[in-house]
Amino acid sequence: MKGWEFLRCSDCGEKIETTSRSLVCTGCGLTGSLNGNVATFPRRTLEPMKAPREPFRTLLRKVDSFLHPLRGKLSPFRWYADRRMERYYERCLLDSTLAEEFRRHYLPMALPGTTALDVGCGRGRIAALLVQLGFDVVGLDLSPH
Repeated sequence: MKGWEFLRCSDCGEKIETTSRSLVCTGCGLTGSLNGNVATFPRRTLEPMKAPREPFRTLLRKVDSFLHPLRGKLSPFRWYADRRMERYYERCLLDSTLAEEFRRHYLPMALPGTTALDVGCGRGRIAALLVQLGFDVVGLDLSPH
């Protein structure tokens, strides 16, 4: 029967075989009855488990999240990508030639000193470029960055 494959015996810890109405431990032979979603044994009542909890697997997942060669927190690739992104944001804040290129391409007719509304501003790249160009900027985003 489905949903009971992770059920273990309360006495010996071995796997329990299921039929439509009964349960039998493969290790010690303890028998019980099955009524709907409730397994009843002579000593206690058990609910079906969705998956076993294994501390070793949890530890492996945590180690993998740090040491994975591409997406791990300690990966040189991730460090390099994060550093490049930081430099890009610094450039948006400080590079006047990038701001001037942005103005020529996207805002050829806009006058500095006017107010600009940046809806969905994210981390504020466009807002930073507009501030460099002399605009008064209001940024709006649903998620905090």
